[in-house]
Amino acid sequence: MTNEVLQYRPFAMEDLSDIAHILAPLWHNDVPEEVQLLHAVIDFASYAQRATFSEVAVKDGQVIGFVLARAGKAPQETEAKWKQFLEDRIEEAKEQDAQSAAYLIAYDEAEERVNVPLLTNSSTDPNYELVFFAVGDAARGYGVGKAEAQKRAKELLELCQLPVSILGRYPREVSGGQCQRAAIARALVVKPSLLICDEATSALDVTVQRQIIDLLKQLRFELDMSLLFICHDLALVGGVCDRVLVMRSGKIVEQGSTKNVLFDPQTEYVKLLLSAML
Repeated sequence: MTNEVLQYRPFAMEDLSDIAHILAPLWHNDVPEEVQLLHAVIDFASYAQRATFSEVAVKDGQVIGFVLARAGKAPQETEAKWKQFLEDRIEEAKEQDAQSAAYLIAYDEAEERVNVPLLTNSSTDPNYELVFFAVGDAARGYGVGKAEAQKRAKELLELCQLPVSILGRYPREVSGGQCQRAAIARALVVKPSLLICDEATSALDVTVQRQIIDLLKQLRFELDMSLLFICHDLALVGGVCDRVLVMRSGKIVEQGSTKNVLFDPQTEYVKLLLSAML
């Protein structure tokens, strides 16, 4: 079966109904059916008010998924619009089912109390967090039957040097390196021509980093696939890339072949980065 091509477009308010139908069975099957969709809309709004990027995935005219992300602070008008929308929907929820609405409000408040300190104390800038991503049932399997999906999963596990037994394990039951390999295998399901790896080795020890780099190089040639490798460690970049672009404050400051950039840098910034590796 030929896979349908997904299309992406900016989120519009008329997409809320489709998005609510995606979220409701995932998160809200423990509340009365008549308020499930409303609770799903409230959840979406609570994330959307902080987002600077919002798109929906469309297949055959149907919204089957969405992504919200934040890069910097959302415009004040965006926050204000969604805040008012959220307050209106919460009042609506209280009128329909006060008990479940109270639970939802308490949950959101508790989540805020936990997440804010975590983000504040994290080494990751909280203004650059991925906020939310979800897909509906229509996207599952992407047109592939269960037997074919299982066969494909086993092939990808083998390709990424993972045992088939890992299929039945939780993330906490495997090593960091195995988790990263599984993430790579998952990305390969749709047979991409370009694989984007954003800090794919940052949380791993040196030995496992090298193993992941070797795996990416192997996959690149075996699958005839391009690789966009985003990393703060120039030594790792040199081990996997043909060309290098160095960015500072969102702007490209130097680019060229890996050999030229790493061994004959032209800018003081790149020279400083390289000196820090010595």
